[in-house]
Amino acid sequence: LAALDPTSMRHGKEAFLKLRSELSILAALSPLAAKQSQVLTSNIDVVESNIKKLKKHLPSATDVSGSRVPAGASVHPTSRRHCYTCAFADPSEGDPTRPVPCPTGTHEPPPPGTPSCVTCDSLDILHANFKALIADAKSAVGADTARIHETEVTLARIFRSLFHYEAHEFRAAYESAEQNKLLGRLDAHGILITLDWKMKFLAFLFRESQTEFFGKHGIPWHGVMFAYAGSEPDHFHVEFMDQIMHAGKEDASNTLQALVLATIKFKQAHPEKTWAFLKTDGASCYSKSIFTRGLSLVSELTKVQIREHHLGEAGKNKTELDGHFGITGTLVRRKVINAGGGFDVKSAHSLYEV
Repeated sequence: LAALDPTSMRHGKEAFLKLRSELSILAALSPLAAKQSQVLTSNIDVVESNIKKLKKHLPSATDVSGSRVPAGASVHPTSRRHCYTCAFADPSEGDPTRPVPCPTGTHEPPPPGTPSCVTCDSLDILHANFKALIADAKSAVGADTARIHETEVTLARIFRSLFHYEAHEFRAAYESAEQNKLLGRLDAHGILITLDWKMKFLAFLFRESQTEFFGKHGIPWHGVMFAYAGSEPDHFHVEFMDQIMHAGKEDASNTLQALVLATIKFKQAHPEKTWAFLKTDGASCYSKSIFTRGLSLVSELTKVQIREHHLGEAGKNKTELDGHFGITGTLVRRKVINAGGGFDVKSAHSLYEV
């Protein structure tokens, strides 16, 4: 099973668990909450499911002038969830040019008579329902004002997390379309390079719980995917390169070295390739200044110029490289299991030999 990324875990799964807990508390404070508890519990489940399926609800759109607007841009007047500006807004309020939510009027005008999408607005609707429960609790006879205020503050914090989680999923959905756009811009001399670190590999027969697993010093395993245009339109070649390291951290310096070594080897087999787009997720090893500055030196070392670096959402940005990791990891596990205890991957050398 795939593990949730930190943002999805903290602001998504954990926030929904807290919301269900607060609903049970509200049921004792608000007659309306007690009456609608079962329905709201079901609504929470629906909202959680809807956010996971956001990609299906991001329609392409064309503005009134006929020019393309970002896939998923708002097509409904009351639906800020469709809005590209909102999805890439700054929830920390550190960037005043990207407010949350974005100012009214920045959304694309809706087609005449088009209703709001209830699926995409489901979190907003749920938020409004909980506000109504708080108002009902305050109006109840003998209301416990201190307890209600505490619940109101807690709910505000929970919904801030949920809106942040929803924006996180929206950004991931928008970015999932970037790869096709980059491939479409390649010529006979260009390549698309995708980098990612596989979760550190540990000896298979001694696996622990996931919490303990992440604290271990495993074998660093870095992957590189090279994609380039084929001889026919819309036909591309893909090559994978696995880099197993004896030691070291998954930091910017080691990652930059891995990119350089992989590109040098690829260039030897494809001397006609002279430039590249680079695509990574938003992990710190790819976004720190040492890695960004180092990209300017890659062309001197490899004779391949990195023209653009596309950073994706941290924990998202899944590509065919993740599928490659899954296949190769499964092959390693099968070999260990088939050995019946006579073999295990305990070092970078033994992992490489597999």
